[in-house]
Amino acid sequence: MRILIIAGTRVGGTAFGNWLSLELGIPFSMEPNSIGNNNKWLEGDCVTKIINSAIIPTLINNKWDKVIGITRTNLFECAISSLWGGDNKSEHNKYTLPIGWIESNIDRIHTEMLIIENMNKSIYILPIYQITYENIFETKLDIDGIKTYVGLTDLNYLNYLDTTNRLRNNTTTKLI
Repeated sequence: MRILIIAGTRVGGTAFGNWLSLELGIPFSMEPNSIGNNNKWLEGDCVTKIINSAIIPTLINNKWDKVIGITRTNLFECAISSLWGGDNKSEHNKYTLPIGWIESNIDRIHTEMLIIENMNKSIYILPIYQITYENIFETKLDIDGIKTYVGLTDLNYLNYLDTTNRLRNNTTTKLI
């Protein structure tokens, strides 16, 4: 089975894709269309996650058995993660925000929220199966739908979707 995941930035798409590939027992490829990324487009059965862009509609075709869109409804949290990840090149590393970082960056956060909202809208309109970060990692409400959509019966790796694995912990540190 070939599964394409179309994700916004910092929405848990990598963790979700990795989990899904483990559950299905097939390879995972992350962002093969990104500049500077060494991951390649995989042939055969695979789960591939890409970041939403203008070329996405051309990728929704018969080469994929299933296509899933993942967004994050909490735009504030998503914007914080997006800015921190971009500023610090933290990509998929765990991090703790310094005390005062949110307050110092509140205008940037609000601007980033608008960008993320537009990205979400462009994913929502796609004719694909839709899930959210919140309903996968927090409430788990989308798990049963995903099981049905991709034909899973038993789940062996749900711990990968636990919020304790999120990149940002909820503490802050003092800047020295």
